Amino acid sequence: MFSSQQSSQQLKPDPSSPLETLPCELVNGAPVDWSGRGTSHVDYEKDERVPLVEGRFLGHGVHGGVYETEIASNRIRLAWKRKYVRRKIRQSERREIEIIKRLSHPHIIRLIGTYTRGPVLGLLLWPVATCDLATLLEDADWLRKRTKDGNWEATDALLSFYSESHDHDREPAFLSLGLTGSDSQRTLNSTITYLEKTIGCIASAVSYLHSSGIKHKDLKPSNVVLSADGLWVTDFGSATDFSTLSSSLTDNGERGTPKYFSPEVASYDPSGSSSDIFAMGCVFLEIITLCMGYSLETTQTLRAREDKSFQANLDRIIHWFDTEENMCRRPADEHLVGLIRHMMRPDAKDRPRASHVEEQIALISGLAKATGGSEFSQPCCGLGMFLPEPHSPGEVAHAAKMFQMNFKIIHGNTHMESQKIDWHHVKYFVDVQYPQLVEKVHLYAVSADPSTHVPLLIGDLASKLQPNLLRSGWATFRACLRDLRLV
Repeated sequence: MFSSQQSSQQLKPDPSSPLETLPCELVNGAPVDWSGRGTSHVDYEKDERVPLVEGRFLGHGVHGGVYETEIASNRIRLAWKRKYVRRKIRQSERREIEIIKRLSHPHIIRLIGTYTRGPVLGLLLWPVATCDLATLLEDADWLRKRTKDGNWEATDALLSFYSESHDHDREPAFLSLGLTGSDSQRTLNSTITYLEKTIGCIASAVSYLHSSGIKHKDLKPSNVVLSADGLWVTDFGSATDFSTLSSSLTDNGERGTPKYFSPEVASYDPSGSSSDIFAMGCVFLEIITLCMGYSLETTQTLRAREDKSFQANLDRIIHWFDTEENMCRRPADEHLVGLIRHMMRPDAKDRPRASHVEEQIALISGLAKATGGSEFSQPCCGLGMFLPEPHSPGEVAHAAKMFQMNFKIIHGNTHMESQKIDWHHVKYFVDVQYPQLVEKVHLYAVSADPSTHVPLLIGDLASKLQPNLLRSGWATFRACLRDLRLV
């Protein structure tokens, strides 16, 4: 879906020195000489004209508006972001440039060029998005209400009503993303499927950021931009590079958006990358509740206090997790809701790492596909990302055959473990035709206790899948059988 991206040089954070003059960045293998000077950064004099034409308004960043512009030489469209920085580039602007310059991931926005002209710092970003996730969520919510009780409309009538009564200034996000069908129900189905697949891609981007030593600090739907070609996390104005720090915990000088604050950020305590996990869990909660049939008012009702942030209403949200007869459509929904609850735990140390979230979503997505549903990730961020690379074309053919085979899981005998009542030690045998291609077997468990019915995902239980006479691997699973059942 995306061309391979070039690794970018990391700039050293020296606030007293000018920005380095770097070669033109590449897009689809071709250099983008946006200035005509053969460099990615230009310092203009006040009386010089910047060779860019302002196009449509794209949205607001942390420190200013963002507009579309097109490079005349190759017709490449870029997002043009300008900031007023007075006499010289501040450390905050330099940090955003340094952070974006060294990132290379298919779901993270790229910095193509920068310039200064008097008190203005300009940033040129690629690609240009059609809309952001917040807009799509709002439009999907409107669309669901229009299709309630079987009120299906032809697409032309639906779009006409949207323009006349909902928003005169823009076309609906589901239209600009190419999600429209012949009627409103098909359009809604396409939109929900698209929303589901954003989850894995967002998790992949955040996992990459954290593995690169970057904490975003302002994850929210409006900072996830979309087009028919993909999804990108953007706006690193609040981000912190903790790869050069002795600890990943930082103070909260730039704190992001209050609605998505983690408890530690809200209380001005030192925060680490787990704050991003909390914010990402909030975003996923908004997505999945809408996909399961709730409206956006559901999460708004859960945040009923004067402080409308998720963290200030965690007790209400946890109560909803515990007591709501939720509308999960399938086991995969239950597992995803359980993961989201894990991500939104009040104590930062109890939240999973981003890499764990990414892998779990890929596994849950595989479960969704196996049960005939749509997945929670695009192919670029699915289970294939976690499979070992084949060493020969023959192994590729074997892998294709493997996925057509049935896996046999044999439930072994149980026995009481030590003196802990109701805890059992269970052995499972996994029979696989091509064990050399299987690294792990993941078992799923959901709680049967009404007071803790939120699903649990148990993974990495079997890793000893080596060729032997029985072509089997084994794993042990310790659980309270009174409270858990395997699915």
